[in-house]
Amino acid sequence: METVAEQKSLKEANNAILDKMIDRLDLKNDAALSRVLKLAPPVLSKLRHGHLPFGAAHQIRAHEVTGWSIADIKEILGVPSLPRYQLEKIA
Repeated sequence: METVAEQKSLKEANNAILDKMIDRLDLKNDAALSRVLKLAPPVLSKLRHGHLPFGAAHQIRAHEVTGWSIADIKEILGVPSLPRYQLEKIA
């Protein structure tokens, strides 16, 4: 179970990326963003309110729509990203 602080940070991170995407794509609101991302409005609402994490599938879709790198998206979300040299060791 997540603590209140973790839920708040999840909500803040989700709101940060959603707001930046709205600005970047010059959209008016969440309804327009949900259409661009091809997400049902209730899913976007769950992301916005912190009831659903901004997962890998959402990160990939955000990358496709905005052109931002996955590393940049993870930075906005506050999710740690492996440095390139560690990724090369894994492969």
